[in-house]
Amino acid sequence: MTIPKGAEGDRLAARVTIPLIAATGYGAFNLIYSGSGAGYLYTFVPLFGGIAAVIGFVVWYIMSSLPPKVSWKNLLILCGFLPYLYFVYAILFLGIYMLYRGIEQGGSIALLAGGLFWTIFEYRGIYRFWQMTEMAKP
Repeated sequence: MTIPKGAEGDRLAARVTIPLIAATGYGAFNLIYSGSGAGYLYTFVPLFGGIAAVIGFVVWYIMSSLPPKVSWKNLLILCGFLPYLYFVYAILFLGIYMLYRGIEQGGSIALLAGGLFWTIFEYRGIYRFWQMTEMAKP
C-alpha cells in the first residue's frame, strides 16, 4: 500500500500537520506573551521544534510519494523521526505534565482542560502520522 496521491493524500497530510502547527503556535504565543525565553520548555522548544517537525514532515511526505531511491533512505528516516519526536514531546510535556501541574495546584480547571486537550489532540496527530508511515511501507 502506498500513500494516497492527490487530494486524498493532501488531506491526510493536513490532518498530521495541523497538530504540529498548533503546538508551534502555542510556543510562539508563549514566547511573545512572556517577552523572554525564560521558560524555554514552553517557548523555544515548542516553537523551533515545531518548525523542524513541520519541515521534516513536508520533506518526508514529498520524498515518500516519489519513487524510492536507496540514497534517500537515511533522509527519510531522519525526516520521519522529527515529527514523531515532536509529537512525543507535545504529548508528554504539553499534555501530561500540564495535567500533573493541574492536579498539583489543587485541581486547576484551566490546566486540566489544557492538558487533556493537548494529550488528545497530539495523540490524534501521532496516530495519523503512524498510519501514513504504515501506508508508505512497501
